[in-house]
Amino acid sequence: MVTASEMGKKGGQAKSEAKAAAARKNASKPRGKWVTAIAYEIGNVEQHNAFGVVITKGAPPSGPKSHEWLASKVCDLGVGLKGRAVGELEFLQLSSSSRRF
Repeated sequence: MVTASEMGKKGGQAKSEAKAAAARKNASKPRGKWVTAIAYEIGNVEQHNAFGVVITKGAPPSGPKSHEWLASKVCDLGVGLKGRAVGELEFLQLSSSSRRF
């Protein structure tokens, strides 16, 4: 690595090399992780399990697989819903919001 005083002595090429090295180092840093909040309401379960919110890591896939991914996360992580198949549940509402932290 080139120090600031050496950059001043060596001119533009050393400066650009130092900037390029700093940019490579910065680019290799880990970036934020996706977190998704899922709000749901289900019609064919007990009243105390019928609605809730699930927060999970990752973001849903784009396209038609998104609904399946959200429903499977609710089945896996929803209170009182573990062990149920996605096809058993009648989703009245299913919405999500994803954000990178």
